[in-house]
Amino acid sequence: MYYILPFFIGLGAFVPNAIYTILFFIFVFVILIKHLDLSYFNNNLFKLLLLFWAISVISSFFSENKTVSLISSVSFLRFVAFSLFTYWLISKKLINYKIFYYILLISLTIVLFFSYFEFLTGYNVILDNLTEIIEKGFKDPNTRISGLFGDEQVLGGYLLRISLFSIIIYFLSENKVSKNFKAYFIFIIFSCILFIILSGERSSILMLVFSIFLFLILINGYKKIKILFLFSFFIIFLSIITFKPDMYNRIIQQTFKLQLYSVQNNSFHLFSSTHEAHFKTAINIFLKNPLLGSGNKSFRFLCDQNKYDYNIQKIEEGDRKGQSVGCANHPHNYYLQVLAENGLLNFFLLILFYIFLIKKLYFHFIKKYFKKRENLSNSDVSIYIFFIILMWPIIPTGSFFSSWIASTIFLPMGLLINSYKANNE
Repeated sequence: MYYILPFFIGLGAFVPNAIYTILFFIFVFVILIKHLDLSYFNNNLFKLLLLFWAISVISSFFSENKTVSLISSVSFLRFVAFSLFTYWLISKKLINYKIFYYILLISLTIVLFFSYFEFLTGYNVILDNLTEIIEKGFKDPNTRISGLFGDEQVLGGYLLRISLFSIIIYFLSENKVSKNFKAYFIFIIFSCILFIILSGERSSILMLVFSIFLFLILINGYKKIKILFLFSFFIIFLSIITFKPDMYNRIIQQTFKLQLYSVQNNSFHLFSSTHEAHFKTAINIFLKNPLLGSGNKSFRFLCDQNKYDYNIQKIEEGDRKGQSVGCANHPHNYYLQVLAENGLLNFFLLILFYIFLIKKLYFHFIKKYFKKRENLSNSDVSIYIFFIILMWPIIPTGSFFSSWIASTIFLPMGLLINSYKANNE
């Protein structure tokens, strides 16, 4: 089940939730029946995750919407348990990285096939009537390619996350994979870069640029491939914004002229005026509930209350006329969401975790370039880059407590625990 999890993560919440839940009960069974060695729990990273979960549960007891908050916080334990269970499987050598690598290749191939199909024919396999291809022929594709995800614009986010995870598994299985499959993997990563850009997801494109930069400076060896990837990225990006005016308009013009800068008010915004409103609302909620926050998934219920939206602009027309611009399901930033919904305690733990990641890669960088020796293996570097990218603080994000986000973030958490344990013993 662990092997097929990456493919299903992008195709809805039901299957990933079912897999995480089943694995949680299997792990409980292992603890009770197999008498799991308690030393597996003696890990600082796992303790941090467990403490984070406990604080979120306590916070939910003080929420105005206890049922929703408690369901979210209590069920979050399955992701924490999954991390330790994965670490246990790794320590017992029960994960075959070569098989995992091939399954990931198949998963990405399927997703990319339908992305190429939409890009070349103009037809989305989910949204369009494919018989029209015979009747009317090919047409220009939509501005944003979504592939198997249909009207959900998450292709870029899915490809970014799963390709980063695939790179980890590639390095863990590198010595067991044939040259042909290594070459095919390079093609898959090139394709992921292409469709992350063609998805038009600005946050994913920004994280892609950041991840390419980190891989270039931190991965050991692979000089020719790193140069090839850097050159290919610029060629792909420049080609897309040159020959696809609609994509140039979205990525460049809309970003800088409509979101980051307001001509009407002659002012700059942090991502956009709407994002700023979300952020201000989250801070207002935090200021009223500084220590423990307002409880998991409570932002959506509180954001339109007068005590939290008093300094936020109101919507002037449409179905939501009179409501706060800053009202949404979540504040679109992991850190501000945790600050508002779990308070200073969990916000501090999240910051502590990110500092830990930066520290690890910083010392690797120093030893690599100034002491001329490797500190971390390529698989370890890839693990840390994965979390650095996905947990980047200054970027719009989804909801930290949503099943889709948590499923992707916790996918390699067991690998991180194993890496930390191995490098600190």
